[in-house]
Amino acid sequence: MKINLQDALDRLQEMRHVDSDEGVANALYRLGVAYLQRNRLTQAEEAFDEAQYLCEKLENRLGLAHVLQKQAELTLATGDGQAALAKLDQALAIFRQEAPPEVVFQAVELRARALDRLGRTAEAAAELENLLAQADQAGDEVSVLLLLQYLAPLQRRLGRVERALATYRRHGALAEKLGEPQRVALAYVAVGSLEAQLGRPEVARGALHRAAATFLGLGMVQQAREVRAEIARLGLEEQDGAPRDDT
Repeated sequence: MKINLQDALDRLQEMRHVDSDEGVANALYRLGVAYLQRNRLTQAEEAFDEAQYLCEKLENRLGLAHVLQKQAELTLATGDGQAALAKLDQALAIFRQEAPPEVVFQAVELRARALDRLGRTAEAAAELENLLAQADQAGDEVSVLLLLQYLAPLQRRLGRVERALATYRRHGALAEKLGEPQRVALAYVAVGSLEAQLGRPEVARGALHRAAATFLGLGMVQQAREVRAEIARLGLEEQDGAPRDDT
């Protein structure tokens, strides 16, 4: 949810007025997030730096870890994956001792993105696969859905085409189960492209037609047109008879 910037500024002014270090630290964190959401990175950095100082002064380890994670997100946005990785490792050392699993999950997912930014895509995929196994074991389907979404493109870029295909298919099936039709459509766009790459045109056509139909059902006409353009680009226009949907 996007934070109202004026509310965040007003809250910071209020906390400074009452001279509460804890209140100021919380308000600075919220203000930093608001700036980060608007890509105002210099102002976000200033807010997070002061929040970090106050959390260290107050010996608030968990608060510090949350600030470090946001600093890592900011640093990653500026293109410095190595610095982001260092911040995340500091945050994770605290989160793994004091935070609930979903907080650890978010930090590890961001760490995988930092690894990928550094060209360490295989390591990033391995981290997500490990986290996916944990989410599966916990029965956390929402986290599984997100991890499948992040993992599939990494596998694809690594040339693990069959594994990426299986991941995209699983993502589409789980998205359908959880009532996320737009994710279903996006998954089957990727499935169609990969099936075409593997030389299975009939299956590819079926997947892409399913994606186009799903987009149309959502009223997303432009996206449906783009899928049909992809069908034409891949030379998968319908021949005699209806297209197979082996998805």
